[in-house]
Amino acid sequence: MSSDLGHTGEVGQYYSLETIMHKLGHHSIDMLKMDIERHEFGVIAALSSQKAPKQILFETHLHNAYGMWNRPVIPQEWEAMWEHLATLGYGIFMNERNDGCMCCFEWSLLRL
Repeated sequence: MSSDLGHTGEVGQYYSLETIMHKLGHHSIDMLKMDIERHEFGVIAALSSQKAPKQILFETHLHNAYGMWNRPVIPQEWEAMWEHLATLGYGIFMNERNDGCMCCFEWSLLRL
């Protein structure tokens, strides 16, 4: 496994959004869509004001997503994610519960 995000004990490759942008030669992102089973918390925490997408669409899993985390999301993680998004200037323009999972929600945010 290779990573620049510090993941251990998982099979796969993990790169920060900034690293992916650099590898692909992108200087900005219009829209970022994530369905990455609670890894969205780490991606969002790593967003900087210089490289933040204009729009973010993502799903949150508040439970122990597929047994990968050994615990549900704790309030401090939830609050820190939303505080960071607000600091970057994001506002929610749509959200809905995922009918297939009562602990999962779809979020759509726009950077104002």
